[in-house]
Amino acid sequence: MDLDAIEIYMWDFGDGSGPMLPDEPHTYLFQLEGVYDVTLTVTDTAGCENHTTQEVEIVPAPTAAFDYTNACQMDSTQFTDYSFSGGDDPIVEWLWDFGDGASSTLQNPEHGYSATGDYQVKLVVTDQGGCMDSLTRTITVYQRPVANYNFIVDACQDGLVYFTDSSYGHLTNIQSWHWTFEPGYYSDLRNPSHDFFASDTCYPVTLEVTDARGCSDTITDTVCIPAALEFDFDFTNACFGQVTAFYPYMIAPEGDTLVEYRWNFGEPESGAGNTSILPNPTHEYMEPGSYTVSLEAMDQEGCWQTIYRQVDVGFLPRWTLGGKSFICDSAVYFDDLSSGNGKPIDFWVWDYGDGSPMDTIFAPDDPDVSHVYAFGGEYNVTLLVQNTGGCADTLSQTVFREYCINANFAVIDTLLCQGFELSFSDSSIYADIITSWQWNFGDGADTAYVNHAPIITHTYQDAGTYQVSLVIFSSVGGVDISDTLTKNVTVLPTPIPAFSVPAVCLGDPSVFTDLSNPNGSQLQSWYWEFVAGSTDATSEQRNPVYTYAEADSFLVKLLVTNKNGCYDSIVDTAVVNPLPDALFGWDLNCVGQPTYFTDLSDPAGAPIVSWWWNFGDTLTVRDTSSQQGPYYIYDSTGTYYPVLEVVNQNGCTGSFDTAIVVNPTPVAGFSFRENYDNVQGQLSFINESDSSALRYYWYFGEPGAESEEKDPVWQFDQDNYFTESYEIFLVSYNKYDCPDTAFYDYNFLFKGLFVPNAFAPTNPAAEVREFRPKGINLASYQVVVFDSWGNIIWESEELTADGQPAEGWDGTYNGEELPMDVYLWKIRASFLDGTVSDGKSIGEREMLEEQAMGTVTLIR
Repeated sequence: MDLDAIEIYMWDFGDGSGPMLPDEPHTYLFQLEGVYDVTLTVTDTAGCENHTTQEVEIVPAPTAAFDYTNACQMDSTQFTDYSFSGGDDPIVEWLWDFGDGASSTLQNPEHGYSATGDYQVKLVVTDQGGCMDSLTRTITVYQRPVANYNFIVDACQDGLVYFTDSSYGHLTNIQSWHWTFEPGYYSDLRNPSHDFFASDTCYPVTLEVTDARGCSDTITDTVCIPAALEFDFDFTNACFGQVTAFYPYMIAPEGDTLVEYRWNFGEPESGAGNTSILPNPTHEYMEPGSYTVSLEAMDQEGCWQTIYRQVDVGFLPRWTLGGKSFICDSAVYFDDLSSGNGKPIDFWVWDYGDGSPMDTIFAPDDPDVSHVYAFGGEYNVTLLVQNTGGCADTLSQTVFREYCINANFAVIDTLLCQGFELSFSDSSIYADIITSWQWNFGDGADTAYVNHAPIITHTYQDAGTYQVSLVIFSSVGGVDISDTLTKNVTVLPTPIPAFSVPAVCLGDPSVFTDLSNPNGSQLQSWYWEFVAGSTDATSEQRNPVYTYAEADSFLVKLLVTNKNGCYDSIVDTAVVNPLPDALFGWDLNCVGQPTYFTDLSDPAGAPIVSWWWNFGDTLTVRDTSSQQGPYYIYDSTGTYYPVLEVVNQNGCTGSFDTAIVVNPTPVAGFSFRENYDNVQGQLSFINESDSSALRYYWYFGEPGAESEEKDPVWQFDQDNYFTESYEIFLVSYNKYDCPDTAFYDYNFLFKGLFVPNAFAPTNPAAEVREFRPKGINLASYQVVVFDSWGNIIWESEELTADGQPAEGWDGTYNGEELPMDVYLWKIRASFLDGTVSDGKSIGEREMLEEQAMGTVTLIR
């Protein structure tokens, strides 16, 4: 049999969207994911129908999202994917189109743009189920700044260089500078200076600049440091009475020369002769001795420098002698300590001062001699020395021939430590005839007494070897005699205890670092009391760690001992700072409105220097701030848990979090009717805010123009068609006091044209003596008056500056008065806003070709 053709296809997609025609695509809304029964019903030409149903599963599509770092020309721009899947299928493919012909399939690619400008960057993501989404954003690629600098080398400062930044940005400012002068030396100043370590050396100096857009550029230039100014001088030696000559010479830099000289010979007694400005001066010293000679000189670069040299002036040869005697020995032993000062000594002549013959000794015989004195006491001994150059000098010195008493002592202590009290025992011979004792401990301290003391104590403040002398005095046969014993006493170094402990925050461990000075001997042990005077918390480590249970300042004791057994202790303070008490408040919290947060933290004795906020919005990673008093706009209602973390100047951290409820915000809206009650400038407002709004505030764009009615009426007294608009806004509040604002900029124009229907030229009242239409804000105007036969008897197009008709008809034609009658008029006029007049009231027609007409009665 014949089959009838299918005539009608009707689809039911199971989502309530209604039947559809065949071959039309159907889109399921994103909120309608799930399993749908899709039914196709077909009807043939005979009116018969049939249907079939299948299940279709609709899964949510992914959402494409991304962000990027600052885009700079010829630099890498980092793109970061923030896309998320709509259901259980993860995103498995990413396709980037960077807008310049390049693309990438990485999730988080980098891309460099070779030219500046705006680029449309598109990201297409595909999940494992094959569902796709895309996002296109416009990014701006900016031109990189140009890094450059100048520098000036200070030739007189041995490596000091002044740098001047000359970098510039393109339509933006340079925001930061980073200089690298040499390894480990940096600066972030714009125009720094740097003192380079070595002169006569070149350094590569790098400047990196970053502009306000985050774009950066780097330049490296070579900075060469010239050699530092260095010079010296030589001088001649002479015997007393001879002239000394001085010769300066350059050392560095190569090729430099000295151009000015200022000599000081170190002998103020010589008056004006003590100084000179000659290059090669001479000076004759008035007395032998040691002099400090200075030369202050300037080179050809204008750099000054001063050097000092020691000049010894004296007789040749240089001489000295020593003489010693012993208890109960009549001989005195002489040691010659003379020097020929560059030339050998030729001979020595001794005169012992007791009337005995002089001894002359010729080189190379030994000049050291002894001489027997008949009696004890002091003698003036003279030694003459002459070198092979013929220069001679004579020395006279007093020597003492000892009497028969003997000073003696011993050190009792076995441990001799710096800062310890040491004991000395006196064991001098013939103590019964000694009349007084005098000790010299070799450190500038001494003591004397007349009554025998078997034990004497003394404390040395410094380690070292000291010459301890005991001098005893007596009177023998009417002659005052004395004896001296000197011994070396070695005082061992005592360590100098010291330690550091940085201030910490409560709960953090205090780290103690031993800074003790071994003072020349190795440290052996350490003993700590973390609370001085208490043995509850101690340590024998060198650098211990201890955690205090509360915030305070604690006295800490450290005792250190060296390998010699010498020890000392110190008490210092460990500081534990309290933690700041973080706290904050907030104002009205409404969806879509800024919620302002107020820091109420207690800094705990040190100012707070940093704040970190997390506003608890889990749908974004941008809900943080480092401001002290930030605000945040929540996009949806709900309970959020913002966190504040503060750090005070001591580096101590405190945090606070709490729950806040974000309330819904009403939707404000309004409309209005103009010329309400046929009054120009009067508006009747219709409040169209949603039903959650309970309270309203209106502002009509001028001071004092306010209302709290729901649907107010407002009259504007002045038009503003060609001036600044009236900014009208409505603020609607709901029960949570959350506001929303709707705005409208309103302009209007007072306009009108009135045509009188009669006038009387002879009337006493001036305003009715002529036929003159009254109008305001007219842009164009034409009035024509006709007689009964259609003849034009008067017309005018003149307007005043404020748009009013400027002329009137006085009832005459060609100077002749016309009779009383009814005359026809026609007016064509338009207002400044483009509307036209019908000659009676405000018109609303927009065709200037339309005319108004009427009649006017001339009364005589």
